[in-house]
Amino acid sequence: GHKKDDPKPSFEDIPESLKKAMKCFIITCAIRIARGQGKKHNSMLIHITRYQSWQNEIKDIVEKLFKYYKAEIEAGDAGIFEEFRRMFEEDTDTYKSYKTVTDEVLSSSFKDLDRRIRTHEWGDIEPLLYEAVQKIEVKSINGSSADSLTYYENSENGISVIAIGGDKLSRGLTLEGLSVSYFLRASKMYDTLMHSTEPITIVATGPLTNIAALLIAHPEVKPNIKQISWMGGSAVGGNMSTTAEFNAYVDPHAAELVMRAGVPIIMSGLDVTHKAYITRDEMAHLRTLGTPFAEKVADMMQFYTFTQKQTPFYAPGFEEQIRIHDVSAVACLVAPELYRGDDYFVEVELEGRLTQGATIVDYTKQSGKEPNVHVLHSVDRAAFIKLFFEAVTTIGKTL
Repeated sequence: GHKKDDPKPSFEDIPESLKKAMKCFIITCAIRIARGQGKKHNSMLIHITRYQSWQNEIKDIVEKLFKYYKAEIEAGDAGIFEEFRRMFEEDTDTYKSYKTVTDEVLSSSFKDLDRRIRTHEWGDIEPLLYEAVQKIEVKSINGSSADSLTYYENSENGISVIAIGGDKLSRGLTLEGLSVSYFLRASKMYDTLMHSTEPITIVATGPLTNIAALLIAHPEVKPNIKQISWMGGSAVGGNMSTTAEFNAYVDPHAAELVMRAGVPIIMSGLDVTHKAYITRDEMAHLRTLGTPFAEKVADMMQFYTFTQKQTPFYAPGFEEQIRIHDVSAVACLVAPELYRGDDYFVEVELEGRLTQGATIVDYTKQSGKEPNVHVLHSVDRAAFIKLFFEAVTTIGKTL
């Protein structure tokens, strides 16, 4: 780890793993052009630190490295093209090439995730590197930076961006077409899982991008995962679109990969989280608990009241209730007796023009397919609120 005022890294300090990740992103952009997706958004996440001064400094270093790759590609440098060819074609002890991974995907149950997937030859991709680097920009996304992500403004032709940031970006909240994620952390999820003496439960309250990447790169971790408790998806309706919940919509391919991975999954979707709400009166009661923490929680609840919108399709009083969605992914583990659900077959819509990201729950059990997800649909709200208040009280007293 590092501290805010530690000496900043220099260009010479760039780790080889980051250089490799950036080359992978450039290759990915070229491959998408080859697949007719040249006008789609492409994003690479570099999550390095929560300190904005570090993010802005590292942005300058990453931008310098990218400009080097771009200039050498534009100049037709044989050495750079050979480096990219090796990334594309050759495996090492610690790296699987694009060709190898693509062949593995096409021979697995994941082959139907995207019907456009095929194994390309280097001769198909090399000429497209020049076009790929013309669109790529490096941006630092935080409150002190003037950079912004212009997906909406460039929806017709797409953008390619290397986005550098901290917690604001780590959940994939603002990244579209996310294809490469680079994390520099003191403790890796892989190490935690592999060094544990007992299976670990993963609680996911955002898009499943990082978990999908882990399961693809290191399938050997699966026996060490007891279960994944995910706040995401829905059997009926959505909130990002009329059919898709946000965490599934943001990265549907990742959600589908995790659903197919053979790891036990609990899905706390909108079907149950819309029933795990707190009323305005209960929110006001939080402030009577008498701790700064309870005040902060109440303030957060107050903020979310502005996001509620009543429709004829929601239960009466919807806009007077604050749904604390993420809490259910934890509460169902702490107090499973409060929740009701069943095992269903779930898959994610990947290509629908109007339904992309929808989690298709076979709740009528007519598909004949084996269930792969435990889907929660009901909660004892009174007991849930009691548990929530007890947790806020306990935490408030210990801080």
